[in-house]
Amino acid sequence: MFLGVLYGRDNVTEPRLSYEENKKFVEKMAIATEFGDKYMELKGSTLCKDIHTGVMGKEYEFREFDKLMEFYNAGADKKCQDVVEAAIRLVCDLILDEDGNIISRD
Repeated sequence: MFLGVLYGRDNVTEPRLSYEENKKFVEKMAIATEFGDKYMELKGSTLCKDIHTGVMGKEYEFREFDKLMEFYNAGADKKCQDVVEAAIRLVCDLILDEDGNIISRD
């Protein structure tokens, strides 16, 4: 979502874009595809249920309180934090130059 805010369209209420505007949008959003590909390499999926299996050894169901508590008791707070931190670091690697400035995609 952050990549969309940073590099996406400014006016999402205007559905009709010119050819050049569409082309520019697709070029700028290529970073989202790059992020998705790199995240898939890192975690094997972008779906929580799959990541649960990889990180916690099984898929968890959140519709029942007892199962949710089992998830938390299995260390979800730390393990999920690590998963989110990996995503944030990946985004930073994609959007920041070596001086920490946001790379323009215009």
